[in-house]
Formats: sequence, structure tokens, C-alpha cells
Amino acid sequence: MKLASKLCPGKTRQERGKVMKKLLIIIVVLLIDIAFVSAGFTCQAAISASEKEYTTKIKGEAPGFAGKVAFIDAKMIIVRGKRVAIGFDAKNPTLRGCAAIDDVKVGDTVEAKYIKDGIIITKLKGPAKTRTVRSKKVEKAKKLTKQEAISRVTDYMRNENMELEDEKLRNISEMVYDESLRYKLDYRLVLALMKIESNFRHKAVSKKGARGLLQIKPSLARYVADGVGVTWQGDTTLDEPDKNIKIGVHVFSKLINDFKSVQMALHAYHVGPTKLREILFEEKKPQKHYVNLVLDEYDKNVSRFPAP
Repeated sequence: MKLASKLCPGKTRQERGKVMKKLLIIIVVLLIDIAFVSAGFTCQAAISASEKEYTTKIKGEAPGFAGKVAFIDAKMIIVRGKRVAIGFDAKNPTLRGCAAIDDVKVGDTVEAKYIKDGIIITKLKGPAKTRTVRSKKVEKAKKLTKQEAISRVTDYMRNENMELEDEKLRNISEMVYDESLRYKLDYRLVLALMKIESNFRHKAVSKKGARGLLQIKPSLARYVADGVGVTWQGDTTLDEPDKNIKIGVHVFSKLINDFKSVQMALHAYHVGPTKLREILFEEKKPQKHYVNLVLDEYDKNVSRFPAP
């Protein structure tokens, strides 16, 4: 205990005992590691300052060894396991799980094994390849969802007696989907808003002068148009579905950001943001009739169309 007293001055007898116990465990672990390295298991290790550092060089036939690729070129592949890295001659490899040696990258998981005629390299899995496959699957799923959504929305609007050709209906459906996605909105909510505002009549004009599919007032639209890439050519610009949708979705998205709530944004879209602020300032409750109409229609759309 004299050593413990010197290492842990000021500690109680029990505390010194705990410290010494931890120290002994560390020493035992180090001795085990040294024993593993000394035994070698496969063969002698060759250490250098290059990528081939801590690499065990195997010649002739040897059991398969699986691990991460630490280094690879036209002559050698180094596979690193938990305790040792093994270098294999890779001049004439037989490949499994990949088409060419170039498909094997640093970080891939492989199994390498010598045979009579050379080496077999089996690619088990690899981070780069895994990410690519996953990305392709996700993109494919998104594409299928979008195509299905656009097809269903097109059929739906056709049944709602929109006086437009199928190609234009499809363009409107795609525009609603894409613009909603741009502003991180549910396209089904935008469709509900469009249904309540204009009943999908692209040339609808209200008593107050609001126009088009999303019933936007020209006095507001002319100031928004340039910022969303729409060339303003007078009030009838809003009669063009693609331009109306671009402006309308932008305005609705901004109202959601300003009022921090879809319900409040719908109130503002209906009565105007200035009027809504006056109502809230006077501590009055906005009427819910319009908001409920839109949200009820949205609930129907959730069952009609796939999620974005």
C-alpha cells in the first residue's frame, strides 16, 4: 500500500484501493494486447510510414480475412481488422460482389482470400455503394409518389369540370405539387385553398377584384410577381394558372411564417393580414367559418391523394 499512498496522497484507504484496482486492470489489458501482437496468428508484421503501416504480408494460401479496405492499388489491397491489417497481392484478383477492382474503395468491407491461382476479393458492403443505392431508392420513391399525386389531382380537377385540356390540367397539378414543395407546404392544403377560393376556375374574379385559381388581388400580386419570377403584365396575369399558383403559394407561405400558424394564415388570406391584426389587437376572435371550410376540404384531400 506504500505505492498507493504515494500515487494517491490525501486519499482514504478505500479510495486508494479503488485506484490500484483500476491500475491493475489497465496493466492486464496492455499485457493481453502485447501477447496478441507477439503471437502474430498469421505471420510477421511489416511496419512502415506509408499507407501500408501495421500491415501483415501474407504469401501463399491463407484463410479468408474480412475487414475494411485501408489501402488499394493495382498491386496490393490492405484489409484492416480489429487488431491487425493484412496485405494481399491483388495483381490478378477474382472479384465477387463487384465488376472491377476499381469498384472497391477505401472504407469498403471485403473478404480477401488466397487461392491457388491468385486471390478472391468479395465485396460485402461499402459505404459509398450503400449511400448510392439508398439515394436511388429514395429518389425513385419520391418520383413515383409525385407521379401518382399529379395523376390523381389531374383526374380530380377534370371531374370538377375545369374547362381546360388534359395537358394544361396536368401542368397545373405539377405546378401545385412543385410550388408547395418549394415552400415546404402540403400540396393537398394548397389544393383545398384553391377549391374554396375559386372552385378551380382559373378565370374567376371576385366582387373585390381577386382573380384566378387562388383569388389574389392585383394590388398585392404586382408587388410580389417579380420576386417569384413572374413578369407582371397587368391584372390578367393572374388569369394564367402557372403565374397565379406561383404568386399565391408564395403569399400563403409568407402568411404562415408571419402568423406562425396555418389557421391564422388562412384567416389572413381570407380577410387580409392588416385586418386580422386589427381583430387580434382588439382581442376579438376571428370567424372560423372560412378556415373550417378549407381544413375540411384538406381532410378530404388527405384521403384522396398520397402524402408528399
